[in-house]
Amino acid sequence: MWSVDGPLTRLTRLGGHTARPPLALGTPGSITVNQEGPGVWVARCRFRGHDGVTRRLRKHGASKSAARAELHKAIEERQRGTSRAGGLSPGATFAEAAELYLAKIARKREDTTLVEYRARLDNYVLPALGALRLRECTVAQLDRYFDALSERYSANTRRSVRTVVVGVMQQAVIHGAIDSNPAREIERIEQTRGKRRAGPRGLTVDERRALLEWLDSSSPDPTVHRLQRLARRAELPDLVRFFLGTGLRIGEGLAIRRLDIDLEGAVVRTSAGEVRVPVLAVAENLVWVKGKGLTRHEGKSDAALRLLPLPSFAVQVIERRLDTPASRHGHPISTRGRIPAPSATRSTVATRLASPAPAPQPARPRPSLPRRRARSRPQIPHRPQPTRRPRVWARTDSPATSANASGHGPTRKASRSRPEAPSARTSSATTAPTHSTLTALATRPV
Repeated sequence: MWSVDGPLTRLTRLGGHTARPPLALGTPGSITVNQEGPGVWVARCRFRGHDGVTRRLRKHGASKSAARAELHKAIEERQRGTSRAGGLSPGATFAEAAELYLAKIARKREDTTLVEYRARLDNYVLPALGALRLRECTVAQLDRYFDALSERYSANTRRSVRTVVVGVMQQAVIHGAIDSNPAREIERIEQTRGKRRAGPRGLTVDERRALLEWLDSSSPDPTVHRLQRLARRAELPDLVRFFLGTGLRIGEGLAIRRLDIDLEGAVVRTSAGEVRVPVLAVAENLVWVKGKGLTRHEGKSDAALRLLPLPSFAVQVIERRLDTPASRHGHPISTRGRIPAPSATRSTVATRLASPAPAPQPARPRPSLPRRRARSRPQIPHRPQPTRRPRVWARTDSPATSANASGHGPTRKASRSRPEAPSARTSSATTAPTHSTLTALATRPV
């Protein structure tokens, strides 16, 4: 018994026999085609699947080439498909890996995270990468994809998309479809020069006073007055004061319940003695999940659970709303007695607090275009229409008609029935008495 190990090959001799080296994962051995009968050909080969098990494949055909083609189809299906253990092969598509990634996110993360990641895949990633094979998702391919995104989307959007792509490709690494994650090799995503946006800032004292005064007042301008009336109908004066006093997100503020508020206050020890400060406990968040509706869930980290001191104007808003019948269900920040979705509240704030008096835009001068010349139509010569003769309808003189008119003989109909009432289209010959009528008048007894 002896063995020789080299950098490329390994020869093992056991009992005078040389062991055959195993096939690579997902590759077939040599194909043999034999004829087993008239018009019956069989193609055979060995194939090592992605689970490491070597199996024998066998396909029939009417000819030698047909049997070989059927065997090649079976090999491609096994290379393209997934293994029985639910893994991924290099021939699997990016979309198949994305489904496995979303299934893992659904088991480990919150519903909001699953909805967000699925939206990124459906809107940004799958239309461009879904049909690619995992072995085709190289660093160069993904780098071209993110370069195309930089022309349309901001750096924050591209970073969120990269997070999803990295997670999908990591599933391919875990299942052994690829050796390394090419999405991690992409260079750092930065904002394009010249497109940097200013960061958010807080309102100054004068801006806050002007905003609250605008919400509480009534402008003589009909347009501004209409916007103020709509803002008060949406209860924005109380909502704006509450969010200014707490600094909460919209979903966190809408999730506040009566049991989360302590208006008597917590005891705070100062140099002047003990002081009670009203506090608010932020414990949950309210989000809209597709297929489930409004969902209440805890924060993603321990920092989401916190106590906030309430200023005096925020305490006045909460006390006033707790006394209203609309908060009997325990949510003082609801609007018109119901709990709105955070997205609906966000859109309400954006539309109702729009610029009340937009600056008039100067009218653009319309470019003077050359007037089109009227197209001359060929003159059609007038052709006089032939004059029509008026039709004259008269009774046909016959012995039967004359006898009937004189009171002798059987009654017979006229040869042509037509209304006897004179028409405006008939001529004077229609109303003139006929020969039979004159004969009946002459023979009538006096």
